Amino acid sequence: MSPPFLEVGIAAARIGRRPVLSDVSFALPAGSLTVLVGPNGAGKTSLVRAIAGLMPVDGQVRIGGQALGDLSDRARARAVAVLPQGHPVHWPLPVRDVVALGRFPHSGGGPLTAADRAAIDRAVTETDISALLDRPATALSGGERARVMLARAMAVEAPLLIADEPVAALDPRHQLAVMALLSARAAGGSTVIAVLHDLALAARHADRILMVADGRLVADGPPEDVLDDARLARVFGISARRLEIGGRIVPVPDRAL
Repeated sequence: MSPPFLEVGIAAARIGRRPVLSDVSFALPAGSLTVLVGPNGAGKTSLVRAIAGLMPVDGQVRIGGQALGDLSDRARARAVAVLPQGHPVHWPLPVRDVVALGRFPHSGGGPLTAADRAAIDRAVTETDISALLDRPATALSGGERARVMLARAMAVEAPLLIADEPVAALDPRHQLAVMALLSARAAGGSTVIAVLHDLALAARHADRILMVADGRLVADGPPEDVLDDARLARVFGISARRLEIGGRIVPVPDRAL
């Protein structure tokens, strides 16, 4: 078994006085795609924010054996790339400049190096946004903006990539393309965590699934083990049909219970 690259041990996390996470512990190896699933309000976004060091926790997150809290802001930004939920864009920057922001942890705002430009070009090609580069980011559709913000996160080329709902607002073709892209990034050695609501996509692409409910980790393992009938009924309140796709058994939600 590969040694863990990411180690998470969170006793508790709160937003104000409201508890949002409790007793969440797991470890992930490099070169893996882990999908985080759970119903609305389960604590998925709080968990990815905690892993990225974007909210205080009682506990510790370690990346490559080093405590996240011991890293400088810039070192942490090079180690962890985050695609936030909703893919917010606040300024009418050209898309090429938005993607280039992914290199800020490396350039510090100085001139882009040849390595920076190569990383940007790879991200643009992989996310299929070449035709958008001269458009203002604020003029994009939701799906276009999602791919641009994913390109920005990928341009960091961090060893840990966290994508919160990366396929939201995407059409089916681009959903499949993004999941294939995240799988390829993991196959290249990165640790990738994606938050998904689509259980079929999760089952098809994840090496491992973490299921969260009420701020707690309730299941952790291969998709076929985690997404069983009992958990789908208990956690999501649904039953599902099972299809075999690409050698995997994929649950397709059938009805509410």
